[in-house]
Amino acid sequence: MVNTSLGPEKQDPRDKIFGLLMEDMKANGVTVDEVDLVVLTHVHRD
Repeated sequence: MVNTSLGPEKQDPRDKIFGLLMEDMKANGVTVDEVDLVVLTHVHRD
């Protein structure tokens, strides 16, 4: 899995915790057991 680590709402204040990875995976029929590797491509907000 490739994850941008940015979350769905780029314009949120920097102190707000956000991200819907687990919910998005479930909505797309992907289970945690199916993921062997996660590549984070952008681990901070600009």
